[in-house]
Amino acid sequence: MKVYFLRDERLAISHRMVAAPAVLRGALDALFAGPTDVEAAAGLHTQIPDGTELRSVNLVDGTATIDVTSELERGGGSMSMLARLSEIVFTATQFDNVDEVVFWLDGEPVQFFGGEGIVLDEPWARIDVDRDFTGDILIDSPVPGSTVTSPFVVTGEGDVFEGDFPLEITRDGERLGELINVFAGAYGDWRSFEVSVTVDAPPGPIELVALSGQGCTPDVEPNCKLYETIVPLVLAD
Repeated sequence: MKVYFLRDERLAISHRMVAAPAVLRGALDALFAGPTDVEAAAGLHTQIPDGTELRSVNLVDGTATIDVTSELERGGGSMSMLARLSEIVFTATQFDNVDEVVFWLDGEPVQFFGGEGIVLDEPWARIDVDRDFTGDILIDSPVPGSTVTSPFVVTGEGDVFEGDFPLEITRDGERLGELINVFAGAYGDWRSFEVSVTVDAPPGPIELVALSGQGCTPDVEPNCKLYETIVPLVLAD
């Protein structure tokens, strides 16, 4: 199963083995346990406070009611609060039968979360999560810092304008080879992708770069916002 932590204040995917049939609860328990030491050394972290525990989870007609201990509200400003909610929403909604999340704390439904008063009176789906925490593309593998040999497989999730985006390999700012067109989900519909990448270059550092902007055209709209996802890698023989 996937768990969604943070890297450089953006959501990042990690993996856990979770026993069936309680995979939703298992994934959330793994999220609240936090990154492993190895993952933390690779830059993964969480905004979910230590001591936060899952009290219960109840799934009805695509809505998961997630009851968490009140430690979830402890500390942090508005960005920290939004980040921890985003981690929970993405971890829960990875499953096909979970569309949205309702938050409870200590057995009571939540209308306003934290001192910042984040409104939670309606269920949250992935589309409700701030794009600053997700961009349009989440790279699952390879993870940053990995050593790869050509060809290698890139996997992840996308929610991009018209359902596709360009992927490229660069070194020192120069593209190596051709752009690769990758198909994922169209806006509002996160979908998984998998693509094989061939790199014809000497061994050394490279960057995997995915660029998207929900229809953003910088030449026409100079103030539009592009989301750039960069994964540093090492190319081996």
